[in-house]
Amino acid sequence: MEIKSSNNFFNYSTSLPGILFKLKCSLVISTYQAGKVIIVSSLDGAHLRMYAKNFARPMGLCVSGEKLAVVAQHKLHVYSSSPRMAIQFPPKPKFHDAVFLPQVTYYTGKADMHEIDWGDEGLWTVNTAFSCLSLMDEANHFKPMWKPPFITKLTPEDKCHMNGLAIQDGKPKIVSMLGTTDTKKGWKANMLEGGILMDVTDNKVISDKLPIPHSPLFDKNGDLLFLLSGTGKVMRQSSTTGEIKEVASANAFVRGMDLYEDMIFVGKSSLRKTSTMYDLLSFPKDINPGVGIFDQKTGEEIAQINFLQRITEIFDVKIMPNLIRPIIVDEEDEIAKSAFKLPNGGFFWEKANSEDKKEA
Repeated sequence: MEIKSSNNFFNYSTSLPGILFKLKCSLVISTYQAGKVIIVSSLDGAHLRMYAKNFARPMGLCVSGEKLAVVAQHKLHVYSSSPRMAIQFPPKPKFHDAVFLPQVTYYTGKADMHEIDWGDEGLWTVNTAFSCLSLMDEANHFKPMWKPPFITKLTPEDKCHMNGLAIQDGKPKIVSMLGTTDTKKGWKANMLEGGILMDVTDNKVISDKLPIPHSPLFDKNGDLLFLLSGTGKVMRQSSTTGEIKEVASANAFVRGMDLYEDMIFVGKSSLRKTSTMYDLLSFPKDINPGVGIFDQKTGEEIAQINFLQRITEIFDVKIMPNLIRPIIVDEEDEIAKSAFKLPNGGFFWEKANSEDKKEA
């Protein structure tokens, strides 16, 4: 794989721009360690475009249609975009295909929410501190909806380190966690052998003794894919036989995954030498973190992007379908105060020229 050095901040395989351009998508990455959400895309198939937005400890990401959600420290932010509105974006008209504007901010406190996803009932969160799945609620910091049967009481003690959620048919189906303990951070005593995947619908453990499972999700055939951070591997569990097989090996600490077309996008992190896991894991820990792209059928790594400084840990990786020029506008941006997104595609940019103003 040929690697192209773009600058002192990142490098990437020469095949990556062409892949993103052909797929007509962008890659969005969260790094809580560096406090950024990064969008990677290609406008011409030959070069990469990188856009970064600062957040306080961003972790879980979710993209659904014209909505984007980012869970950050003490808050969960929801943004929405409109293609017609993006085209008229006053600072740069006729360039962006998505301008994600702030719509709702939920105050979560120190719930330490990890992965998030939209389902039929709303925005689901993996509530790691309280060892449960929760829905966002306008009247409360969150609404607890499900907890593992071995958790006796909901307290903010991170008892099992629930970290991942797979939605199926609009409902929570599978969660990943690092232990089955009911004491404060009890999972830490057996991190490399205590992990499980649990079916939320019947409280059944479908796989156990896993080395740090993470980021479960379903493919188009109904098979369950998940990461084993402790071995650096991508795994698949058959929906018909229940058999678990290795799909690909990233040879790094993996966390954050998405599927698109026939490709698997996987976040790869380096580990601090002070980490309790550093001496327990056999693969390289001092890597340049980034995202690896793997062929679902062969397991071959066909492309990658690597960060060379400031970033060490990746949390989540998601695809933005049909977008190659998206940006995020938050409440700190002055332009956000001039935007009005209305139902049925209507909008209004207060500071736009009169001929560019649109109303419902």
